[in-house]
Amino acid sequence: MHKIPPGALTPFIFADPAGKRWPRLRLILVIAGLLTFFGTVLFVQTLFVAPKMRVPFSLRQLKGQLKALQKENPAGQVPPSSLLWQKFGAARQAARKLTGATPTPAAPIRPRKKVPANEVRLAFYTNGDPYSYASLEQHAAFITHLCPEWMTVTNGLGDLQVDADSRLPKFAASHGIALVPLLTNLVGEAWQPEAVENLAHGPQDRQQRFIRSVLTVLRTAKAAGVVVDWEQIDPAYKKEISAFIDKFADALHEDDKQLWLCVQPGQELEYIDFDQLSDNVDRFVALLFDETSDIDPPGPLGSRSFEGRHAGRLVHFP
Repeated sequence: MHKIPPGALTPFIFADPAGKRWPRLRLILVIAGLLTFFGTVLFVQTLFVAPKMRVPFSLRQLKGQLKALQKENPAGQVPPSSLLWQKFGAARQAARKLTGATPTPAAPIRPRKKVPANEVRLAFYTNGDPYSYASLEQHAAFITHLCPEWMTVTNGLGDLQVDADSRLPKFAASHGIALVPLLTNLVGEAWQPEAVENLAHGPQDRQQRFIRSVLTVLRTAKAAGVVVDWEQIDPAYKKEISAFIDKFADALHEDDKQLWLCVQPGQELEYIDFDQLSDNVDRFVALLFDETSDIDPPGPLGSRSFEGRHAGRLVHFP
């Protein structure tokens, strides 16, 4: 057995004659320090940055109706001790009273007034909202075109998500209203600009398949055309997007259908080449609202001053 002589230095227990352990340990410590630093920064950021949540339009509408109901009938609330079914029944009766809707007979159809030949009165329709259908029945005599939220392009392959209301084609035909379903790139609560961008600069067969899918929906519904609302598109794809919309419009025109394009003030205008599209797009629909967003103080969706200020930029549209 080897004995260490007195006075000799004892080797360190983690001695590494090859010198490999310390560089590895140092690298691990540096990486751990960086991860800890970034984690701390993200944690501190969550403490000072207020979260922003985009609430769907239908939920905002329901919230506004509930607030109006509370203001109109504050004393008629059901006691907290009531059973759940009693609260539900009272809420339904109050909602019918507020909107004037009854469960049995539909609202009387007003006589349709003669609309000038070139005048367009476009009404947007929210699927799955009973108030939207009740409002449509009430104001059918005053509109010329109906735009329900029906179609969404979900990815760059041109896949189409369809959520149609089977009542509308017959209703529109019986009231002399042109049906022009809405086509967006809104999936759930998030816009998908990549779906349109990848479709626009993708292969020809992919674009043709997408156009055929849209035409199939329009033919089934006996629609007069489609209203396109594509948002958050990168202006870098302006040339490809304009060429694709041109091709889309040509295919619709061959089938005796129209293409309407929604435009918004601000940066959303940058991806649209109006000089190229103005001769082929049948109508441009100016979206002059969202003056007050979900995170702003209470205010109008689109005041006259707001609409007038932004409409001035759109006067050159056909």
